[in-house]
Amino acid sequence: MSIRAIAEKFESHGIPSPYNNLKWGTQAIANILSYDRYMGDADYRAIIDRDLFDRVQAIRHSRTK
Repeated sequence: MSIRAIAEKFESHGIPSPYNNLKWGTQAIANILSYDRYMGDADYRAIIDRDLFDRVQAIRHSRTK
């Protein structure tokens, strides 16, 4: 699933963006997929588990080769 498709899915389900509106930018999705802080390791509540994060990173790295 593409980053744009994820954003569209969030918008269609009414999930608010980090800016508390219903419009999701692709950069916001890319940040969630890139930063491990979203697994809840710091001051953030976990929204993605370690297994899914690791799988996403493997896919992203394979696409940059």
